[in-house]
Amino acid sequence: MAGQRTFQLTPQLLAQHAGGEVLCLDRLAEGRTFRLYEEKPTIGTYQQPHYSVESSEVEEATKVIAVHVLGVLEQRSGYHDVCGGWTDGHDSVADRMVEALAAGDVIMIIDSPGGAAAGVEEAIRRVLQAKAEHGRRVYAYADELIGSAAYWWACSVADEIYVPRSGVVGSIGARAAHASMAGTLKKQGVEVSYFVWPGEGKISFASERPLSDVGRARGDRDVALVGEAFAQAVAEGRGISMEAIVELNADCLTGQAAVDAGLADGVASLDDVINHALAVASGEESNMAIKTEEQDQPEATEDPMEEASDEPMPEEAMGDDPEPDAEAEPDPEAEDDEEDEEAEGDEPQASARARRPRRSARVDVDQSLAEILGLQPGASGTAMKSAALRMRGTLDKVSAALGATDHDDLVGAAHAAASDLKRLDKVEGQNKKLVRQHRAERRMAAAKKLVAANVPGFARGDVFVDNVDDRGRRKMALAPEFQSMKLEAFEAMVTRKVKSGRGRGVVTTPFTVDREAAARGPVASSLKASEESEAVRRAAKNTQLDPKELAASHQALFGNQNHAGDPAI
Repeated sequence: MAGQRTFQLTPQLLAQHAGGEVLCLDRLAEGRTFRLYEEKPTIGTYQQPHYSVESSEVEEATKVIAVHVLGVLEQRSGYHDVCGGWTDGHDSVADRMVEALAAGDVIMIIDSPGGAAAGVEEAIRRVLQAKAEHGRRVYAYADELIGSAAYWWACSVADEIYVPRSGVVGSIGARAAHASMAGTLKKQGVEVSYFVWPGEGKISFASERPLSDVGRARGDRDVALVGEAFAQAVAEGRGISMEAIVELNADCLTGQAAVDAGLADGVASLDDVINHALAVASGEESNMAIKTEEQDQPEATEDPMEEASDEPMPEEAMGDDPEPDAEAEPDPEAEDDEEDEEAEGDEPQASARARRPRRSARVDVDQSLAEILGLQPGASGTAMKSAALRMRGTLDKVSAALGATDHDDLVGAAHAAASDLKRLDKVEGQNKKLVRQHRAERRMAAAKKLVAANVPGFARGDVFVDNVDDRGRRKMALAPEFQSMKLEAFEAMVTRKVKSGRGRGVVTTPFTVDREAAARGPVASSLKASEESEAVRRAAKNTQLDPKELAASHQALFGNQNHAGDPAI
């Protein structure tokens, strides 16, 4: 049979199945209740979908591991019950808990009256070590009995204990028994004699003899040691004084009475506890979250446009200039213009990032209900009810806005909305980048136009500056005075200069050779030599340029140098 079944062996049951397959035959079995397990219990898993911020797709699932603890607990588990299958034990519970804690937070679902004291402390020590190693939380739920040694487990390893209205927890104490068969043996004419060393203490618990004073004293001592160890575990785990534990007198309490006595943290259903554990495990920022002033920090962009220059490279018509500075500062007027564009609309348009909600801190589940609701400790019930109603109102509005009511659907819709905002952030940033790039291109085009117009005082060296990067390469950028001018003002100035006529005539570049000037004076005598130089001939062949133009440039650069040693062009 799968799972667990319970039956009681009665004379009627035996008579009903007379002649059938024998399940159990023991002279002490009649009248007892047996819990049968077909196989060794294993751990289970509760899951909650976790949505990706990048999309509304499920990225992973938050897990909370379920560990069931059922029936009487032995010191060691195994198939050793005369009329049963698997019998659970402290060692097996510890094995399952250690395995579960390695995977996630744990809910112990317990329905056990307790059991053997032997082995419980060592088993609990193993679990506490694994809990600390993995940094997990443990919840215990009474389904619907946690008594004696099972409660020792719960109060020692669980951070929170919950009980249903009809659930029972407690029985903090210890007991042992001595069954004497001396009277029965005497009636049967049997007398047992013992030979002992070093004294009668060796047979103080012999069942063939009445319990001696030594046996009773030792029994009381041993039970007291176990009971006090149990009580100490409850005092440390639940914060209950030893006096209060003794006053309970091993009583079991139900539902709210158990909560009032400090034996449990609340009355709840199993579904409530599972959902609570999943929310804590996922760090979910729900309406229980506490607001903080922490703001989202700008994230590093992965957009390749972010590494592009705000100033485009000048066209080849400018001549053999060094390439423009790829790291030139962006147009200082770009942000001002964007602000002006926003001001021209009906309403200012806030960026998507500014519309994001403030980040919330994870709830400390050990806080009081008032603190979880964002109130001061000790707040009145009315204040807590008002805060809860406000949160519920906010949740209803969010549900209406996102079109979802189910918890998981609402979380998924919220993540999808956050993903849309992030994509909007990226598009908005790209648009701003394009605006800045366009304005930089307009500024560069105006500067090239000014230089090409050959306006006195605005030669190439006046309008552009050359910078050298860390690799020794020259980068061209606008002179600071033109870079800092408002774009519209710079364009207007260029238009006036070009139209003034002061630069009209042959359109030249800073590298256009004035052949008439080169033909006058001492330069003319060596111009022919420059045309015949090896360097000019080689340059003309390689570039297919006019040899006369190259010769004039060569003469202007190197004058009357010995052409046999001309530098390469």
